[in-house]
Amino acid sequence: MNASLEGLEKRANEQMDRDGIAPARRGYGFSLDMRHKGQINEVEVMLPEKRVKESLWQALHKRFYTRYEQLYGSGSSYGEARLEIVTLRLRATAATPRPKLSETKKLDSKISPKAAGGKRSIYWADLKRAAATSIYDGAFLVPGNAIKGPAVIETTDTTVVVHPGRSLKVDAYGNFEINFGKSK
Repeated sequence: MNASLEGLEKRANEQMDRDGIAPARRGYGFSLDMRHKGQINEVEVMLPEKRVKESLWQALHKRFYTRYEQLYGSGSSYGEARLEIVTLRLRATAATPRPKLSETKKLDSKISPKAAGGKRSIYWADLKRAAATSIYDGAFLVPGNAIKGPAVIETTDTTVVVHPGRSLKVDAYGNFEINFGKSK
């Protein structure tokens, strides 16, 4: 079992080396999926230790029974039953460096013509009807831009919907902020 855990950690380290992640930023979480022998209900048991020692078996059994009863109710496990370990798991993580946000000093209320993507007819439950809705390319919106709803802002990784009666502004950091009150 320890050889398998070591193999998982080795593979994770090799991948993080390829990804350029410094050793100081790496974290590992080991766990085991265990069950009563012959049963299909598996329970993930966290393994705070990196490896399993002979002296750990009693504590591991106790962790299993505690977790099992958290999931299935008090008295649901049978302490005399044999246990099986069916999965060894490693969750490798890396601390993400904090981004360096820079605040723009210049806010521009004028929306670039490149941001305008025309209009589409969209049904709005708030209005109980379809309405011609402005579509914007979020990549061309800049700090200081403000848009009254209804509107849709499309970006490469998401779509932001501004309902009727709401407004959106681009803050000094380039974030989209939606105001849920009256349009400004």
